[in-house]
Parts: sequence; C-alpha cells; structure tokens
Amino acid sequence: MPNFQNIADHGITADSAQPCGRSLNQLLKGSHRHWFVPAGKYIVEETLRLPSGTHLKLHPQATLQLADGAAQRNEDYLLTNADHEKGNVSIRIEGGVFDGNQVGNRRPEGLLDAGYSGAMLHFQNVKQLALLHTTLTNSEAYYARFTHSKDHHPQYPRRMQPLRN
Repeated sequence: MPNFQNIADHGITADSAQPCGRSLNQLLKGSHRHWFVPAGKYIVEETLRLPSGTHLKLHPQATLQLADGAAQRNEDYLLTNADHEKGNVSIRIEGGVFDGNQVGNRRPEGLLDAGYSGAMLHFQNVKQLALLHTTLTNSEAYYARFTHSKDHHPQYPRRMQPLRN
C-alpha cells in the first residue's frame, strides 16, 4: 500500500486566500509520489504538472479550482502530465472535484485565435493513466483531453455538473 503524504503537513491549507499551485508543484517535483489532498477548496494559479509514478488522491470534498485569469495560453490547464515530449508513465488521480472556473478563464473569441484552449485537464503522451471517481465541473470547453496516450482508464465522474453562470 502506498505511503501517502498529506499536503497540509507541508503547509498547503484549504480555503486560504493564497493560491497554492506553485507550492503543490514544488511537492510534485520532489521524490515523493503519493499525495493526499484533504477536504476544502484550493485555488491553483499555475498548471499542476504530474510526473511519472504520481498518485494524487483527493478527499471527495476537496476542490482544485483554476484561479481567475490563470489560463491565458494554449498550454495552460488546471492539471496535466509533466513531460509532454518524452511522456510519462503510471499517473493515477482519484477522487475530488476539479473546477475549471469557466467564468474566470475564457477562451478567445475566434476559433483559431491564440490563447487558452479551454481544456481543463490535458494528458499528452501518457501510458497507464487512471482518472477515477472524480467530479469535473466548469470547464470552458473540454473537461479532459487525452492525446497520444495509451492504456488510460478514465472512469468519469460520478456526475458532471452543469456550468455555473
């Protein structure tokens, strides 16, 4: 059984006025690969990048929400794998709510205009990806996008909530 470390034990707390994306990414870059996110709302100001071997387990009432204005470029997402070019292996995401904050992160008007693609979760060149028991909500365009991925097992959310206006 994996040894999960609680992100709260590393100073990342829920319902804080301070965004936590940079701090979460620092944890994800470290040598530990099994993380637990307790209940509460976490504002993410930069794309979370999961390296190979990561198991991210969220409490059912834990919400990762994209911060207002965080998605400006085509390569901005709430969450993606760390290495799109060389690829990643064995990423598991389990539980929780992923909120794309559609109102705070709009795509450009024109279909081919530069800017945010509207993809909330993006996985490119990943082998053995599992997305389990999650709730995906408030995506600007795509809840989850899988490109050049093999052996992925998305068990889509218990429910996909409608967009909030």
